[in-house]
Amino acid sequence: MINNKNFKLTDIPKFHPVLEHYERLSFWKAEKRKCIEGYWQQGKWMPGPLYYYVNFHNIQFEDETSVSQAFGLPFLRDIDWELFLIYEECRGFSGFAKDMQYTCDRKYGPEKELAIKLKRITKEEVKRLKYIPAREYLHKNHGKNLGKPLYKNSAKHFISIQSRGGGKSYATSGIAEHNFLFDGATDYDDYLARKKSKNFLASDTIIGAIDTKYSIPLMKKVTTAYELLPGSFQLGDEFYPSPLSISYTGSFMANREATTRTGSVMRHRTFKDNPLAANGTRPNLVALDEVGFMYNIKESWGAIEATQASKAKKNLVIWALGTGGLVSGRAALYAESIFRNPDDYNCVTFEDHFENRGTIGYFVPYSLTLNEFKKGDNLIFAAFGGGFNWGSIYLKWAYNS
Repeated sequence: MINNKNFKLTDIPKFHPVLEHYERLSFWKAEKRKCIEGYWQQGKWMPGPLYYYVNFHNIQFEDETSVSQAFGLPFLRDIDWELFLIYEECRGFSGFAKDMQYTCDRKYGPEKELAIKLKRITKEEVKRLKYIPAREYLHKNHGKNLGKPLYKNSAKHFISIQSRGGGKSYATSGIAEHNFLFDGATDYDDYLARKKSKNFLASDTIIGAIDTKYSIPLMKKVTTAYELLPGSFQLGDEFYPSPLSISYTGSFMANREATTRTGSVMRHRTFKDNPLAANGTRPNLVALDEVGFMYNIKESWGAIEATQASKAKKNLVIWALGTGGLVSGRAALYAESIFRNPDDYNCVTFEDHFENRGTIGYFVPYSLTLNEFKKGDNLIFAAFGGGFNWGSIYLKWAYNS
């Protein structure tokens, strides 16, 4: 069994930026590689965005009275593993560079016949690797380090209805900030080579909602984590920022954007009375919060998808979040339509274990957001609210949190 503690740094050294310049440089280079390519531990791979999130992305904690507040790094929970592995599937994960036996490249699986017909792959190539779906493959312990992750699949979208308090907004802020800080990179060596040649990678991230009432809290989580990035050092009057930080111009305020010197952009958009708010952009990540209030979610969704080049491999991920029980007239019904028909909107799909009606978006009952279960506990889930009326499901907890 792999201990979650093995994936978290026990300490972040405070290197003197002058006297320990090379030690500081070496440490942070290694950490940036892990943030981009992920981290292997005893045959288990942690995605780069998750490694960044649990080791460097500070979030706000509240006590039970919500009176005192403090900031710190998030706990590494099973629900976070699940969410960030799904994000890798959405990004187009297709396997590992050193795996000569298996692939998650859909050209070897469900898209095989079309790929062969279009001469994107040969029948001989298909025979060399065995196809396994990304979700199944990502959850495996591979027994050894299989190298860098590959992303040959077109991206997929994600819609989730979850209970409040599960940390979905904090996780999403980590995903968005990771995309911004590391320019959307997935290969550290390529990332460095492009920087050296000034052929920069550039990401385009949109944080959005129907109204600033819902987008500002998510953007605030992003900017607060940025301000608290570890590794900074004050030396007299000289301030050395965190090696993970980047300089930018612009603003994170509503309907404004911040741009780095490499060209990566973080945009803050509201879609109220303006489903075309993403027009003129070319995002690779759009995080939409509280979609149960987006009465124009379908129009906005279509307009966001239209920002992509028609013949290129799709790299856009629409990451849409809703909260069960929060409804606003017909708006929730529109979000429900996407949730219940994820294939129609190019979303990753999940088996409906609640009503057995095929596939749905990603649902997380309140019970699974708790950290109090032990192996063998019997659980009964009841799901309702947010326009979704489901029955219940019984299961036995299979592992320790």
